[in-house]
Amino acid sequence: MNSFQARLICVVAVLAVVDAFTGAPLGLGRRAASRSALQMLGSALIVQNKGGGHGEIGFHLAKILKEEKGCDAVTILQDGGEPSGKLPFSRYGELEALGCEVVWCDVKGEGVARLAGKKFDYVFDNWSKDEATVKPIADMAKAQNVETFAYVSSGGMYKYPPTLPITEDADAKETGQREVEKYLDAAGLPWTAFRPQYIYGPATNKRDYLDYFVDRISRDQPVPIPHSGEQLASVTHAYDVAAMLAAATANPKAAKQVFNCGTDAYLTYNEIARQIGKALGKEARLVHYDPAQCPDLKFPFRPQHFFVGVGKAMRELGWAPKHNLIDDLSAFYLADYKALGKDAQAMDFPADPKA
Repeated sequence: MNSFQARLICVVAVLAVVDAFTGAPLGLGRRAASRSALQMLGSALIVQNKGGGHGEIGFHLAKILKEEKGCDAVTILQDGGEPSGKLPFSRYGELEALGCEVVWCDVKGEGVARLAGKKFDYVFDNWSKDEATVKPIADMAKAQNVETFAYVSSGGMYKYPPTLPITEDADAKETGQREVEKYLDAAGLPWTAFRPQYIYGPATNKRDYLDYFVDRISRDQPVPIPHSGEQLASVTHAYDVAAMLAAATANPKAAKQVFNCGTDAYLTYNEIARQIGKALGKEARLVHYDPAQCPDLKFPFRPQHFFVGVGKAMRELGWAPKHNLIDDLSAFYLADYKALGKDAQAMDFPADPKA
């Protein structure tokens, strides 16, 4: 027996043990299990939107896939047509330095065509908003027999539940994102849907959730907060969101499942304001108001409790959040605020006096 044959027998033995341990069937399950056992991942596609509340997910996900998962190739299909100087897109050079490929295009008009000749093992869709937009991407993934199709859905689809935190089986509105989830299931793909809530973090392009408070407290202005301010929210670091998506790769437990995407550390609106004040070295002056009387005041969160539970992801995906908002305020968030020049911008808050 030569050395190559010996190594081959060892690999086969490892895969047999993995199959026995995981119960993964031949085919898709075995491919996923073998990749996990050998710590080797194939080729990933991230379809990324132009921005908004999920705009930074692709950036963080690509870094995790390359740096932590050892993905052989990562392609970002970036909607927008041409490179943007805004965050997180202005930092895409960091991804290219890691070996990621960024393809800028009008995803709706030419997205799949721009991927001709490429083969993917994993697809992460952070772009589709309804059945019509997901169909070309899903059909391509189906034809390529991908191992994972992870879809970034929305935690905002939940109807206000009778119990909290919100679990994945809670009633959901018939939104475009829910339409996508149903289509992926009907198509027979190994889909996983993630429903994020409020996201913060480096390279984010939607900063309203925290800047609402920082803008006012840093300028010694009162902070209007609806009702008592004791409502709880789930505010999650973008890295933790992306890490949960990455946990779906080569993971048979993720197939055909919905996971809430958040944190297990909830904060009240009052606590968020006070912690930001503490990090700034200033007093947070809170003013509580009735939102029905102040319709023009755009508070960044819902006026009632609204937070998801992440127990299912922790149990099934082996995921746990690494960040918490209180530590991150002083660690990077306020430094980023200054680096963007927001501390020097002139601001007024015309709707605030009504509170």
